[in-house]
Amino acid sequence: MVDVDGFKDINNILGPAAGDDVLRAIGQLLVAEASGGTAVARVGGDEFAMLVCGLKAEAAKPFARQLLATISELAPIGHEDMRISASCGIALSPRDAQEPVELIGDADLALHAAKAEASANVALYSPALRTDALDRRLSSIDLHRAVVNGEFLLFYQPQVSLSDGALIGAEALIRWMHPSRSLLSPAAFLPALEGSALATQVGHWVIEEGCAQAARWRRQGAADFRMAVNLFASQFRTGDLPREVEESLARHGLPPEALELEITENIVLSDHSNAIDALARLRQMGVRIAFDDFGTGYASLSLLTRFPVSCIKLDRSFVQAMLHAPREAAVIAAILEMGRALDMDVIAEGIETEAERAYLAERHCPEGQGYLFGRPVPAEEFEARLGQAAVFVPPGAVERDAGRRVC
Repeated sequence: MVDVDGFKDINNILGPAAGDDVLRAIGQLLVAEASGGTAVARVGGDEFAMLVCGLKAEAAKPFARQLLATISELAPIGHEDMRISASCGIALSPRDAQEPVELIGDADLALHAAKAEASANVALYSPALRTDALDRRLSSIDLHRAVVNGEFLLFYQPQVSLSDGALIGAEALIRWMHPSRSLLSPAAFLPALEGSALATQVGHWVIEEGCAQAARWRRQGAADFRMAVNLFASQFRTGDLPREVEESLARHGLPPEALELEITENIVLSDHSNAIDALARLRQMGVRIAFDDFGTGYASLSLLTRFPVSCIKLDRSFVQAMLHAPREAAVIAAILEMGRALDMDVIAEGIETEAERAYLAERHCPEGQGYLFGRPVPAEEFEARLGQAAVFVPPGAVERDAGRRVC
């Protein structure tokens, strides 16, 4: 199976006529390369199949690489500076399959593996590719059932002021109560969910559920409680995120400043213009925007000036290394200073020891989050701890005013 890399771009940039020229040229090339007993067919928009008879297993990859090298010498008519590349998946009979449909399916799985690795790549079919495909299919079925049956739930991890230990709010973290695999952490399902069409729907549910819970705890006495909610990239591409947030806030009587939406670098870089517009509208409403995992990727610092960010979240990798690694400590000092200069809050994630808390408090880091203050727990357990200051602040760790109540 041979597939043209980036064919959609050829059509979009050069037009459909140029795309048709490319397909004709590749078809003619494959026919010219075919020897006796070889059949060539176009089986999809930009996908071709070759049935090559009498080719030994060890010669399959070299044969395919030569095909791809020849294709790379082609160029769209009138655009000789634009190179064409393709990828190839190979299945062998009778080793992999004897039935035609199964053999084609195996080659197609190998093709997808080749394209996932790199452009102009060649991959051989292996049974693991089918197993992975079945796992992905089962995951998709499972995810649809989870949405329909309401199997997702939110856990809440406290966020505190490092100056006095007061509880500021919580981050809502999604979990999956799987009917046969028990409670699943995000690592077990989030990649599949993020890549599915369900991500927007689940993301909206998280906002709705987080707002409802924050409103409940505010009514119970946590007057200034703030809820942090993570966003999916798809929420910027489909629907109207600011309108959905505004409706959720109104439905639960929650002021905009009580909600903090967390974005990651991938969201910022994958849909730049849509993200800026949506986030600007949310900030105008009064909703807080936090940049999560800050400092761990490749985003430019200029994003902090172009995006309406109100909070920087220090990644746990810096926090857990700062006491013994001067470079990480320097990064934290720089981010704290930058936050003050840009009038942004800074919250440190992954605080697990009193030494880490004290170090950050001494350097005037405003807020913290981590196992030192509490692990993520279900709403009922979090609610039972509201009003119990010692739960969120280790005994003796922070001096408080005698009459101050931690909500």
